[in-house]
Amino acid sequence: MKWLSISNLPFILFQSTAETLAACCASKVSAAVLTYPCQNLRACQQAAGPGRRQVTALDVLRRNGVRRGLYAGMVPYLAHVVPNVCLVFMVYEAVVG
Repeated sequence: MKWLSISNLPFILFQSTAETLAACCASKVSAAVLTYPCQNLRACQQAAGPGRRQVTALDVLRRNGVRRGLYAGMVPYLAHVVPNVCLVFMVYEAVVG
């Protein structure tokens, strides 16, 4: 255990497994919410294929609406990614920590 003294009050810098898991899940969900729209637009542009007109971001938004166009398919993506990241992080903490 490490101790950190702020204003002569000791704080323990040791986290339980549940706290570590909650922090890992929260960090991945927040990262996905911020970056998923960019990944979704990139996938739409790549799906247009070579030789065809590239689908622009405005076309995707106009067709599906802003929220639906940017965050379409996010729930399955989170169901796929969050458990994997949490597992990797917990193994890392068990080995290194």
